[in-house]
Formats: sequence, C-alpha cells, structure tokens
Amino acid sequence: MNFDRKTVKWAVIALVVVVVLIFAVIKYRSRSKFEWPVTNPGSDDTQLTADLQTLQDNYNIAMIAVNAMPAGAAKTQATLDAQKTLTTNINNKVSSYVTNKCPEVTSGTAPAATDTAKTAIWTTYQSDLAKLQQSYYTVVGSATTTTSPTSVQVLAARKADISGATRKYIASICPAFYKTAAADPTTTYKTWTHVASGTAPAVGLLGSDVTSAAVTTWAGYAALTKSTNAELAVLPGAATIGPLAAADWTGFAVGDTVQYTYQTVDPSGVATTSAPVTGVIATLAGTSITITPTVAIPATGIIIPSGTVVAKAFVAGSTNWNKLDASNVPNWKKARDAGPGTYPKPSWAV
Repeated sequence: MNFDRKTVKWAVIALVVVVVLIFAVIKYRSRSKFEWPVTNPGSDDTQLTADLQTLQDNYNIAMIAVNAMPAGAAKTQATLDAQKTLTTNINNKVSSYVTNKCPEVTSGTAPAATDTAKTAIWTTYQSDLAKLQQSYYTVVGSATTTTSPTSVQVLAARKADISGATRKYIASICPAFYKTAAADPTTTYKTWTHVASGTAPAVGLLGSDVTSAAVTTWAGYAALTKSTNAELAVLPGAATIGPLAAADWTGFAVGDTVQYTYQTVDPSGVATTSAPVTGVIATLAGTSITITPTVAIPATGIIIPSGTVVAKAFVAGSTNWNKLDASNVPNWKKARDAGPGTYPKPSWAV
C-alpha cells in the first residue's frame, strides 16, 4: 500500500502556517501541527527558534526602512516584498525541521527493519489500508468515468477516508506531530478503527457506509484542489490576482468559481489571513491562472503564500462545497479529511 503523501503535505503546510503566525505576529485559525513552542525543547527545536528569530529580526530591520518611506505604491510593494521574503524563508526552515524531526512522516517509506517498534506501527498502517481498500472494493469496481458516482469521485472519497488511517499512523510514529499549545488529539487519532459492518466506531471507518449513494452525497461537499508553488504579492487596485503558479491546473477552467485564502499586511507590517473567499478564474495558461476576486483588493495589498490551496466544486452545480461554518471552515475542507465512511461524521455548513 502507498503512503498517503497528500495528507502529510497538508499537515506540513499547516505547521509552516502556524510558525509563520507566531513569529510574524499573524492571527489565523489553522489546522496546526506540532506544538510550538515545544514544552521541553531539544537542540533541533532550539536551533529552529534561533533561526526563526534571526529571520524575524531581519524582517523587523527591513520594515524600519519601509516605514520610513513616504506613503504610496512603492511603500506598499516594499511591505509586501518584505513579508514574502519572511514567509518564504520560514517555509524553508520549517520544512527542513519537519523532515529532521520525524523523517518517517515525510519519506513515505517503511522504517528501517532494525527499528522493530516503528516497523510494527508501519505494519499496522498497511493492515488498516488493506481493510479500507476492501471496504471500497465493490464501489470502485462498479464505477466508470460515466457512472454516478464516477470513478474519479470514488477514488477521491477513498483518499479522504484514508486520511483517518494516516493520522493514526503519524500520531503513533511521531507522537508530538499533532500536539499544539492548546490541545493534543494524538490519543484520539490513535484510536482509529476499521469496522466492516454493525456499530460504527467512535473514531474510524464503517465499511458498510461506503456505498455509491454515500460517495455521491459526499462529493457534493467536496472540492478539487490545487496548491500554489510560489509566493504572490498583489497590489491594491489590481483587477485580477495572478499569475498563480501550481504544478498543474488539471480539472480547472476559465469561468470556474474558486475559493482560496490570502494574507493582508497593515502599515506596521503585521499580517493577517482572511477567511476563505471566492473568485472566478479569468485566465488559464499552462501552470498559471489569474483570478477575478469577488471583493476589491484591500488598500494594503495581499499576499498569496506558497502552498495556498485553491479549491473548486468537485461536482458541477454543487451549492454546498464552499459554505462556511461558524469557524469559517468550508465544507470542502471537512470532506477532504473525512470520506463517506469516516466517523465521527462531519457537521456540514448549510
């Protein structure tokens, strides 16, 4: 069975976000990964703290010069450039930190055979994946590109259901990964269980819930997503946001409504991230798109960080995929983490 790299990628991106929030004084609700700062730091934690503080100091020095500039487009651009440099450098430092801290999470391969404890965890993960695959056997076998649900929708639903098993694996092999200063769901994630039929587990997957009808319903809340791979600064007054670069934009088209997040920078250099907003794809050429936003670019401009997720309805005509709950979490993010067989069931925004 393959390791679910996409779940890990989102987790690492979230860790980058939370560190940026702390060291750049950014306020944003995120799916934070790793407690930061850690309770009992080791040498690697201390080194990361020192590196990040140096980056923050460099940013502060840059902002002294920026704040001395007269108001205008040049000052706005310089502010955005300073913030882009900070977040890019933090991204690089944190990515290296995660790789060194828990290499099994980012490698996607089995631990060394000599490490019996970690090998046992990997073996359990492979067993969990095999059980989950079996629950999808009938639905996958009957789906084609023209059925309802389509084969693409079924495979996406299965990937979402795999997320729970992957969280169990990560929580088991790297116990500090999901711990934050506010909460530690590690124990809960480790209780993920597969049940073929009967009473649903508190945390896990109920195989009998994996039906074609359930996948179709789930798909209405889900989204097709792409992650940007470069920072982008957008000045106030811009009619479009872009070009936004990604590895590819397969499945996206001009005229599609999309949802994304962005950061704003106020005159003091403090950045905040908005709740998800919508826009419409204006152009698409190769690996780049531009988006016409539904609201004007703020007076301070915006930043689209590298790793920003751009989402569109997975099912054409869906009116549920981008609805936000009271915490500004869209349905598609909940669907990304919980397929039709996953328990506990998501509480969909209406």
